[in-house]
Amino acid sequence: MPTNSDNRSADEQIASEEVRTAVVDLKRQGKTFQQIGDELGFTKQRAHQLYWEAIRETKFEAVATYRAAELHKLDAMERAVQGVLDREHVVVSHGRVVWAQDLVLDESGHPKRDDKGELVIRYGAPLVDDGPLLEAVDRLLKIQAARRAILGLDTPVKQQITTDQTVKYIVEGVDTEAMR
Repeated sequence: MPTNSDNRSADEQIASEEVRTAVVDLKRQGKTFQQIGDELGFTKQRAHQLYWEAIRETKFEAVATYRAAELHKLDAMERAVQGVLDREHVVVSHGRVVWAQDLVLDESGHPKRDDKGELVIRYGAPLVDDGPLLEAVDRLLKIQAARRAILGLDTPVKQQITTDQTVKYIVEGVDTEAMR
């Protein structure tokens, strides 16, 4: 998109954009910069300059478009992971839900037995499985790392380190008096 940072009119900027597009099209057809300049009425150097201006703009726009698309995908992934985090997960063993069990105790604190002599068991709620939640958290961290990488947030910070140490160079085998 043209900007008016160089005080040209919008028409001049659009015309310049059209010229850059024409230069790129002619270059894609296999023409030399000299041929492009001759055809469009300027030097081969100007054709070269316009070509690379167009390429730089295209690369920037393409990278921005790619970055936006990747961020959109990461957003969708994050929503899916959030759905896993929001759901309740129960322990399943051999295709059946595992329920919390407690032995029923009699008044003396001993396990109570039924008429058949079997232990009386009280069933509670299904056991909660934390595994899917922990996996979802790990996946969320990976998505966040990918987002930081796309946005360039993890680039190393340039640091300047100063010390009060000095370095002394000793040159052996050279007569420094002869060098003066």
